Amino acid sequence: MSNSNASLNDYRRIRPIQRVLGTLASKKLSKPSLESESKMLGLWQHGKIVFESEDEVNVLFDHLIHDGNGGPTTPLEQITVEELESIGNEASRVHAALLKARLNVFRFVECHPGLGWKVEDIWHQQASLIVDETLGNQTDLTNGIAVIRVVNMGEWAYSTGLQ
Repeated sequence: MSNSNASLNDYRRIRPIQRVLGTLASKKLSKPSLESESKMLGLWQHGKIVFESEDEVNVLFDHLIHDGNGGPTTPLEQITVEELESIGNEASRVHAALLKARLNVFRFVECHPGLGWKVEDIWHQQASLIVDETLGNQTDLTNGIAVIRVVNMGEWAYSTGLQ
């Protein structure tokens, strides 16, 4: 099995766990933090959150669960050992990686169709592979720049979108 196939298989196994953890973390959000962060991002209109696209939903919730909830800990940090154990074997590994996820600026270097993109971390001047099947189907991103929160899994990384 090639390295790419191993990375893709690992990604396919991890992604559903990450989604469960994201959903669990989002249930720990407070209403005041949803309101204040929505206002900060310009998504609050006439007393409610208004999204123009699904991407805005992902940005808001990604920010809230990773960066804060108006309290001393993030919703991801509030996930308990018991909750991790109820999810399954790899939940602790994925959770630990999510806690270290970082938001960074990347330049798209080379598409690996169906797998993801080789990217250059502009701030740290490092190359890495972001495994993301959806992203890997977008072949027109060469030299494009994006701000992406990535979860490092060793030889590869993936983006944190909640879709």
